[in-house]
Amino acid sequence: MTKRPLTRRQFLVLMSIFASLQACNMLGQDSPSQNQFSTSIPTNTATGTPNDMTSPTKSSPSEPTSTPTPTPTPTPTPTPTPTPTPTPTPTPTPTPYPPGPPSKLGLFISRYETQVLNLIQAGKPALVCTIEIDPNLAKGIKESSPSTILIGRIILDEQLDLDADPIPLAHAFVNKLLPLASESTRLQYFDAWQAYNEPVADTPDKMKRLADFEAEQTRLLGEQGIRSVIGNFATGHPPLELWTHFAPALDAIRQYNGYLGLHEYSAPTMQFGYGALQSGGGDEGDEGWLTMRYRKVYRHHLQPMGYGDIQSSRAT
Repeated sequence: MTKRPLTRRQFLVLMSIFASLQACNMLGQDSPSQNQFSTSIPTNTATGTPNDMTSPTKSSPSEPTSTPTPTPTPTPTPTPTPTPTPTPTPTPTPTPYPPGPPSKLGLFISRYETQVLNLIQAGKPALVCTIEIDPNLAKGIKESSPSTILIGRIILDEQLDLDADPIPLAHAFVNKLLPLASESTRLQYFDAWQAYNEPVADTPDKMKRLADFEAEQTRLLGEQGIRSVIGNFATGHPPLELWTHFAPALDAIRQYNGYLGLHEYSAPTMQFGYGALQSGGGDEGDEGWLTMRYRKVYRHHLQPMGYGDIQSSRAT
């Protein structure tokens, strides 16, 4: 086979390729770090994986040894400490009243408190006046102290008009009170009922109208078996000279076994205005203008009028 000679063009191309290869080889020798590819065959090292030819026995990977789960130690349940039973506080023995006549002190109850019945049972007050008219309270009071006089009072919206005709006013009052006072439990335990509280009868005409009012309401209630407490004057009232005009009311409570209501109190102490404790000097003995005024009323007015036997309920 006859070889064709290279043309000049082919020769130059081949020479150019050869020169490029030589240049690349020279660059690889001058900067070995820039050669990213290695054509050398790696040599086994001591730390490498053993060759199958030199290590006929292949080592098997070791299997992990299971660690036993520790059994938790049970926490002992503490034994509950028994709660000691509290020792009940003994009820103190009430201090007995000193020797002498029974006390005339009473109570005014505006609302029920749990200590009320205990106090009444221990003290046996002569009188209890209450605007708390719950029949169960009335029953408890009388069971705690059967000898205590129990007086009830209802709350009225207005004070008694002593410039008006007293008879219609008496009927209107009885119409309000009678449905309450005639309830069976109240009828059994309440001893009497007040009408208006502390009316101001400071003239003869007003005192006469008050007397007519009290006489009429006492009669109306008395016919239903309900007793009345009349007057219920504030401390220092009425003027002593007006008692003679109150005779019709006093006659009514004598007939229907009612009571005369007198309120007594003073300030700055309860004794002020009694005996020698007078603002203008002097000594009233065992009487007073505020507290102990009832003694003046009975001694100097009711007894001379023939009403010294009238029962009175005094609230202080």
